[in-house]
Amino acid sequence: MLKNYLFKHKKSFILFIIILISGSLLLGLSKYYLRNQNDDKTSAVPTKINTFTIKTNPDGNTITYSGEVRSRYESDLSFQTGGKIIARNVQSGSVVHKGDVLFSIDTRDLQQSVKNALAQETSAHAQLELAAKNKQRYDQLFQEGAVSKAEYDQYDEQYTNAVAAVKQAEAQTAQNSNQLAYSDLTAPYDGVITAIKTEAGQVVSAGQPIATIAQPDNLEIEFNVPEDKIAYLSVGENASVTFWALPALKLNASIREITPFADNNTRTFKIRASLLQPPPTIKLGMTASLSLAQPIDQNAISIPLTAVYQSENKGSGVWLIRDHKLSFQPVTLGKPADDNKTVYILSGLAPGDCIAAAGVNKLYEGESIAEGDEVS
Repeated sequence: MLKNYLFKHKKSFILFIIILISGSLLLGLSKYYLRNQNDDKTSAVPTKINTFTIKTNPDGNTITYSGEVRSRYESDLSFQTGGKIIARNVQSGSVVHKGDVLFSIDTRDLQQSVKNALAQETSAHAQLELAAKNKQRYDQLFQEGAVSKAEYDQYDEQYTNAVAAVKQAEAQTAQNSNQLAYSDLTAPYDGVITAIKTEAGQVVSAGQPIATIAQPDNLEIEFNVPEDKIAYLSVGENASVTFWALPALKLNASIREITPFADNNTRTFKIRASLLQPPPTIKLGMTASLSLAQPIDQNAISIPLTAVYQSENKGSGVWLIRDHKLSFQPVTLGKPADDNKTVYILSGLAPGDCIAAAGVNKLYEGESIAEGDEVS
């Protein structure tokens, strides 16, 4: 019966035997090909890559802030009386000397006020003269008993009031005269006008800022620091300063003042650093870059961002180089450094470790490499 079955399905049986033999041959060829591929990788010329050696930074890193050249002594100028500005004699950048008239306001109303005060003062003096004569006459009559005490006291009080009225009138005249003198806004000292805040034709009130004047000496750098960096700074700390307009010039500075509160909008702290022996080429308003040494943990490790490899299965890591072979080393990343080119490593690496510095997405486990340039 088996013979009859085999005879009837002879063709199918032969086809099955052919497929089985073909599959075995393909499997053998695949294994042979893969073994040769691995042998080729093992015997291939080592890949030349740039490397980075892990090191600590016990002296800290340098952080740079942008700032502006300012004067230590700056003053907002304002009129001591209100009125309409009729003259502006300076502009931003004008060099002025003490006593120079910078702005003037209309004096017509002020002059009228002085005239009215003088008239009131004249009237008060006349009233005082009359009251003095009446008091002198009633003093004599009271001593002779010709008038009562109540009548005498009435004229005595009139004299006292007249004296007070004269003093009040004189004070009003002096005040109005001062207001007239305040119609000219003058420079309080030699300096440079750094800002103009009003124009001719505007009506201003007493105390309203009109302009800003600064002394050209005692130059400082004003800059702003984020709140997460303020703890690293202290008064008296040294810094180095460069200038956009004078790239070859480098000066020393010392932090003089740290504002104790943050700006409501920017959440930054305003810092002032005094320039040490600035040359005459440094001008108010120049753009400056101020560099400070920012201490960090002595055990902190940072690596180039280009050295970080993101593995789908193992997460963040680097390619560690040992005996010219690559092996994947998982690491715990910290925050990026202030230069935005390196990142801090919290764990996974130690000083002295050598890693691949670039092209990490093209590397693989166990690859033979030849060390190229060392990345600093």
